[in-house]
This record gives sequence, structure tokens and C-alpha cells, in this order.
Amino acid sequence: MARNAWRACPTPGCPQMVYGPGRCTGCAQEAERKRGTAHQRGYDARHRSAKERLLADLRRDLAAGRPPWSCARCGEPMTPEQDLEHGHTLDRVTNPGARADRLEHARCNRSAGGAIGAAITNSR
Repeated sequence: MARNAWRACPTPGCPQMVYGPGRCTGCAQEAERKRGTAHQRGYDARHRSAKERLLADLRRDLAAGRPPWSCARCGEPMTPEQDLEHGHTLDRVTNPGARADRLEHARCNRSAGGAIGAAITNSR
């Protein structure tokens, strides 16, 4: 099948056809509503300030001539100019109270989250 072909919306019971990946607009909006806001998911001021403290520590280490930190997921160096996110050592799906505790490349953090979500979806 072609990569961007018309297909049924993957939401169970939805009759809409979609072109390309993902859900139809209505189902995508409903899924996002159920997901909750960033604040409701735990990404609040405490989360943001902890990330800023880690970025400040990274900047200080680089200014002192220390080597860049390595991403915990891919092992590649990180610099403050890169797209970095506050990641979790313990997955929040299996550890709901887990707090983010390290910096990671955004692509690594999101890829890990996507892999966990896919594993959950595919095991149903």
C-alpha cells in the first residue's frame, strides 16, 4: 500500500477516511482533549524550573571547559543550543509519579515515548 493513501481512521468505530497517517480531525481533537493539558500531565512550573536548572548546570560546565554532557538515550553530546527536553529515567506509564530528572535530545525523548505508546497500543 502507498505510504500516503486513503484509509479508515484507526479509531475503533470511526467511519471517516483519512489521507496519510494519523486519525481523522474529530478523533485527533478528542484524543488530544482526553490527553489533558501539559500542566495536567505534570509538566508544570516545577518541571520547567528543574529543566532550566539542568540547562544552567550544562552551560556552567561547558563554560568551565568540561566536555558536553551525553544524552542518556543516544550517548551523543548535548549543547544548550540543541533542542533538549527534560526526560524521565523511570517511564511515567509504569511509574505515574515519576518526575523528569535528566536532559535528553528532544528527538530521543519523543522517540522513546512513541515507542512506549506503540508497544502499549500494539499489545491491546
